[in-house]
Amino acid sequence: MTHLLTKLLDTLTWEPLETPESTDPTSEIYITHRGILKVDDFEIYCYRCSDGEVAFDCEDMERFLRGCHLCDHPSQCPACNPTDNERSAGIREGIRCNEDFGTERELASL
Repeated sequence: MTHLLTKLLDTLTWEPLETPESTDPTSEIYITHRGILKVDDFEIYCYRCSDGEVAFDCEDMERFLRGCHLCDHPSQCPACNPTDNERSAGIREGIRCNEDFGTERELASL
């Protein structure tokens, strides 16, 4: 039985990459080919390694799993990361309170 991911990777057009000159092919793992897996509006860069394994671009995978194909930095995107945005809003509010009312040390001295 072949896994779905294996079938998808078999459909890619793999572009061969130059082998680094300093690489010892018997001991180091390096990237040999690059391909692009297209799923709907998403493009996920895939890399075939010298040991036969496949690696995926981290940012592309994060973008795909979050479902936002428009952002360049998914971990910082306001559309894809509402939890971090809520936390950041709380931090910004705390900073604003300290600026308006002073630090705890200043408040204690009143």
